Amino acid sequence: MINNDLTLVFWNWVYKFVSLYLMINDIMKLITVKRQTKDEKRHTPKMGELLTKVTYIRKQFLSVPYKTLHKYRETYYGEIKDCEACNLAR
Repeated sequence: MINNDLTLVFWNWVYKFVSLYLMINDIMKLITVKRQTKDEKRHTPKMGELLTKVTYIRKQFLSVPYKTLHKYRETYYGEIKDCEACNLAR
C-alpha cells in the first residue's frame, strides 16, 4: 500500500514537472530570431550602384520584427561582407 502511494506521488511529480517544462517552452517561443534575404540596390565608391543580396537577422516578438541584430551582403564572388562598407543607392 505504501509502495503504491509512493509511485502515485512520483508520477504526480513527473506530470507536474513535464507540464511546467512544456509551459516554459511555449513561453520561450514568443521571441524568435529570423533570417531574411532580399535584393537591394547598394552604392559603393569604387563600383557605383550595384544590385546585391542583403541578409537581415532580426529578433521577433509574436512574429513582429522589432530589432535588427545584424545585416550582411554577399558579393558577386561569393564573399560575405558587412553592410557598413556601402550605402543604399540614392
